[in-house]
Amino acid sequence: MLKLVLMEYKKPEIVDPGNHMQWGKSCVLTAYTLAASSISKRPMNEYFEGYFKQFQLEYIAKDYGMVYDGHFHDHIRTMGLNGHRMVQMLHNCSDKQPFVLSRIMFNVDYINKSAKKAEEIVLRLKLGAMVSLSLKKEGPEDAHSMLFGFGGDNFWGIETTQNKYFDKRKKHPRFKEEEFRKILDNTYREGLVCGDALVICEA
Repeated sequence: MLKLVLMEYKKPEIVDPGNHMQWGKSCVLTAYTLAASSISKRPMNEYFEGYFKQFQLEYIAKDYGMVYDGHFHDHIRTMGLNGHRMVQMLHNCSDKQPFVLSRIMFNVDYINKSAKKAEEIVLRLKLGAMVSLSLKKEGPEDAHSMLFGFGGDNFWGIETTQNKYFDKRKKHPRFKEEEFRKILDNTYREGLVCGDALVICEA
């Protein structure tokens, strides 16, 4: 049955987040969840519920962002991890159903410095992977993770926050290859820096 599911799966040209907007600083798990949901066909909220079960937190839909935000950032500080490393560990080690299913269907690889792996990232996206990139503007603002993929002749991104780094009018900004490469090598826009990444690809 599992083999049949994998054979029938075809990654969409662009992942559709519907009306989902992240609550609080949940961008890292949100980017992973967008990719995971598009592959597994499981609802996005199941992944957040899985996170809450993993750490024995009470899941209340209307308050999930605030509770998750506080716990996630306290936990990564305690563990000495960054956000992408934390999500990779959750994907690889969690015994909760959505993450167990996801491990069967796709892998999550960590890249420390995206600029040094630009060729690999571009190639893997063209081959069907998706990538969560950590982006940061100069100044006190925290880093923000966005999901990127490739469809047709363009690379695409998904905005899940009002604090947009690209075209404020578009939830799905599109980029020509030369533009996307500029994002990776920090020359797309002055002050915009690309950090680490998670590459999400079918197993």
